[in-house]
Order: sequence, then C-alpha cells, then structure tokens
Amino acid sequence: MAASYKTSGKFPDAKGSGPVKFDDKARERYLNFIRTNGRYMRLAADAAGVNQSTARHYILNDPEFAEQFDLALETFNHQMERAAWERAVEGKEEDIVNKDGEIVGTKTVYSDRLMVELLKSNHPEKFRETKQLDINVKGGVLLIEPQKSSTELEGDLSQLSRDQAEMIEGD
Repeated sequence: MAASYKTSGKFPDAKGSGPVKFDDKARERYLNFIRTNGRYMRLAADAAGVNQSTARHYILNDPEFAEQFDLALETFNHQMERAAWERAVEGKEEDIVNKDGEIVGTKTVYSDRLMVELLKSNHPEKFRETKQLDINVKGGVLLIEPQKSSTELEGDLSQLSRDQAEMIEGD
C-alpha cells in the first residue's frame, strides 16, 4: 500500500505537481517570514515553497514546529510593540517643506493614538475603556458587563423578557 501524506510527511505542493517535503530549509524560510512579517501564513507558505495547508498541518500536528511558530510570531509581535513604542515615545522625524517644495527643517512627530493603545495594553486596569449599555425597560436599567459571553448576554436578555412579562401580568 502506498504511503499517504499523513505517514510520508509529504504534501501536494501549491500547484499540485507532486509531493513537497516540508524539510528543515522550508520550515526555516517559513519561520523567518513569520518573524519578519507576522501572521501572513499563506505568504509564509509561498516563501517556503509549500502549500498553506502543509504548514498548517505541521503547526497543528508537530509540537516542536508549533512551538517554533509561536516563538516566531512572538518575535514579530515584540518588534511591532517596539516600533509602536518608538513612534509614541521617541517620535518620528519628518521634513518641514516650504511652499516651494524645499526642505527647510525637520520636526519630531509623536503618535498619540499609539501612546493610548500602549497605555491600555500595559495598564488595562487604569486605561481600559468601560462600556455601559442602557436599555429602556419598565422598572430600571439593565447593565451588561463587557466580560460576559454572548451566551450569558442572551441569558440576561431572556431573563429581562421574563421579568418584563411578569411585571406586565402583575399590573
């Protein structure tokens, strides 16, 4: 009996022209792409010369590769956080151009938006946004906590409907 892709470690390539082994070189190309560009898994697979489903299979079924993938993604995320911090705290130099199109100086531009996002990320207890949903209901206001799941919210709304029906019947 011929070996299947599950037992051979080989998967059809993106063009369907035959099996391609996701060897160490292909894995390293894939991981390098993720480290540099983030979670663009299809593009990472293209860079590695394999089909996206091949890479996904290894992420899901090879614990060592899954850990390497997580580390590569973590490396990318740290780079992005560092870049955001630099834009928010250190700023970015931009040219000052006069009406004739000549550069006459530079200025440092900071990103307030990135600063806010960094504060929310690093100190959520102090800077997170709080939300309150007010629903006009006979008898008061229903407060829904943002941490609740959609199932819990549906339960709250069902209970509210029952309470409202009881109040109407009691009138």
